[in-house]
Amino acid sequence: MSYDDTEFPVLAPEVSEDIDRRPSEVNREVYRWANWRVRSLIALAIASIVVLSLVMKSTSNGGGGDNTPMLGGGGSSGQGLGPIQESPNESSHVRKIRVIVQNLEKRSALASELIDKYSPDVMLAQEINIYSETNLKSFLTSNVSSMGYGTAISSNEQITNIRKVFAPYENAFFIKKKTIIARTKGIQFVSFHGYNGQPFKNVDKLVKHVEAVLSILTAGPTVFAGDFNTWSQGHLDAVKIVMEKHGLQHAYAWPYPGRGFPLDHAFVRDVILNNSTYYECSSDHFGAILDLSLV
Repeated sequence: MSYDDTEFPVLAPEVSEDIDRRPSEVNREVYRWANWRVRSLIALAIASIVVLSLVMKSTSNGGGGDNTPMLGGGGSSGQGLGPIQESPNESSHVRKIRVIVQNLEKRSALASELIDKYSPDVMLAQEINIYSETNLKSFLTSNVSSMGYGTAISSNEQITNIRKVFAPYENAFFIKKKTIIARTKGIQFVSFHGYNGQPFKNVDKLVKHVEAVLSILTAGPTVFAGDFNTWSQGHLDAVKIVMEKHGLQHAYAWPYPGRGFPLDHAFVRDVILNNSTYYECSSDHFGAILDLSLV
């Protein structure tokens, strides 16, 4: 039999027709899948844009800042703390107060510059060059030498109950460190520059200086802060012991550039520290910003 005379079953045309239909069905399935995939990607992109815009809006409106841990954690440039925010559920009796603490290294007009920049309610200054300040009236509450160097307290409200304390011992060149104490905004503030005692850095003499200040403090809310010249853990531990006897707790310490141990500290009593950070300026010391609450 020749192949030309062979009869093939009728199945072949049916198979051929089935094969012709499959591409169109496959194409429809591919189209459905592709259409669903594109719509899913578009929905995901829209959702991402909405979430991103909400996050950016929250960041720009919320301010926020670094709540720097008591030395051992990182720091901040000081730009992170925005205006003090009042909580909608907070009692009207709670008072918010922003305080700057700064050793100025006798830099000309630096205290006035920092007040203009950070707008604190209170400033506790050490090593102020008071006669160089552009707004001298802001620093009339001071304990300074005839050359205008010493400590000062500035406030945007009335200052009362002003007292001055000198260190019991002299530093080099027969200089006694000066402390100023005053009351403002319902709080007793102490701007402290501790006994240095170069080159021996005597712990006992620093403690005696702290005790001399503590002996004239009154009861109630207090912020005792400044440059303590705590050159070692032994210095700080000794200061903490006498402070705690008077109910003052170590609230914050901020680093001194190039040193592994802080010189500057803040102690508080009957005051809540809500937030804290430190910043850099032209002084050799970093400064601190303390956001406080007084109930």
